[in-house]
Amino acid sequence: MLEVYELLLVQEEKLRARLIQMARKESPIRRFLETPGVGPIWAATFYAYIDTPSRFRSKSALWRYCGLGLERRRSGNGPQQVRLAKGGNRPLKNVLIGAARTAIAQTGSPLADRYEIWTQQKGMNSKIARRNVARSIAATLWSMWKHEENYDPVKASRIEPSSSLEIR
Repeated sequence: MLEVYELLLVQEEKLRARLIQMARKESPIRRFLETPGVGPIWAATFYAYIDTPSRFRSKSALWRYCGLGLERRRSGNGPQQVRLAKGGNRPLKNVLIGAARTAIAQTGSPLADRYEIWTQQKGMNSKIARRNVARSIAATLWSMWKHEENYDPVKASRIEPSSSLEIR
């Protein structure tokens, strides 16, 4: 059983190396790799699931598809409630949350700085701030792909999640 496990580990490494080699041939994926927190596997996964950036007319639609979107609900004249939208693409959501975790851990990253501002200065829950960073990454990748641009930290820092509200 241990021999089979070791063979599978070797095969996994070969497949990973081949996937990275194939992914680097795609220009959008090469540009995605410039984004903090995004590695070759996550870039290839985002590329494969999104398929084409023209599928989404807005970043909000992209966020809903990724499972990171927000719903606003109101009953009558009552207060508006904001909550996470149900559904979405689970593997894509996991990729973006993982990329957000990685970006937050990188020192000097504009996304890590934004996370610190949200959690330390504004007192936002760390889970919500992490989700906002994931939304920023998704919007950045989508915009880079849509406009065929390279990563620009100045532009990326201007992409603000449509709602950095506390979700109840």
